[in-house]
Amino acid sequence: MFELGRYTEARDILLVYLESHPEDLESIIRLGDIYSALGDFTSSSLYLNNVISAGYKNKSEIERRLAYNYAALGDHAGMLKVLSYLIQEADVTEDDYAVAISLALRE
Repeated sequence: MFELGRYTEARDILLVYLESHPEDLESIIRLGDIYSALGDFTSSSLYLNNVISAGYKNKSEIERRLAYNYAALGDHAGMLKVLSYLIQEADVTEDDYAVAISLALRE
């Protein structure tokens, strides 16, 4: 459903699935993506933060998504906080540094 752009249906299916499989981090990430696609950046951030709290190994990718969500919400403090975590990761990219520096200078 997600790949077809049927986000509301995909959300509903995943919510039911997660009731019986709450430890499925990949599904939680997908749910965060769905909420983002639906424009509900607050719900998306809640799910993505839960994935990080649960010990997801590829934190950098999730932190990039969170930074985008906070930017979309106009929460510059939250965005800068996430970016500060991101630039401490081992797999940080040059682009991550550029975004963090640009935003820090602007703020």
